[in-house]
Amino acid sequence: MDSFEKEHIDILRACLVKELEEKDKDRWLKIYDHLKEYIFLSFCDKRLCDFASEILKKLFFYKAIQDEVLEKSKKIFLNALRLLYKADSEEECRSNLLNFFEDLYPEDKKFRDYFYRIIKEFSEKHLKMFLESNLVDFMNRISSERRSNFPY
Repeated sequence: MDSFEKEHIDILRACLVKELEEKDKDRWLKIYDHLKEYIFLSFCDKRLCDFASEILKKLFFYKAIQDEVLEKSKKIFLNALRLLYKADSEEECRSNLLNFFEDLYPEDKKFRDYFYRIIKEFSEKHLKMFLESNLVDFMNRISSERRSNFPY
């Protein structure tokens, strides 16, 4: 494919309507591996960003492939953040991403650690973009929570 369009997202969303089954984990991991760049790039398109977050939530919650999906997403997630927080990106897309983080963050310690590491790396590599982003308050909350839970 040269691009990922609304029709592609609709097909993928339709496939994800029912609960994902253990027997299909290898198939879904393969699908994710082939489409992850398109899904994350869809975060940067105001027509597709809500659908991209819906798809990623479903795949992130699919326990059978969760660890692999998170691991395979690190690099592309950082690239998506870099694209999203360039000066010319859409505010709707940035808000959608923050909502994605806020929706998943309380669900599981694994997500909390994952998002912390992703945002921390983004802030270290792209400090100016980070400081101008809507992620600062979210990261401050995460950092504060981590400090309060740190055993002394």
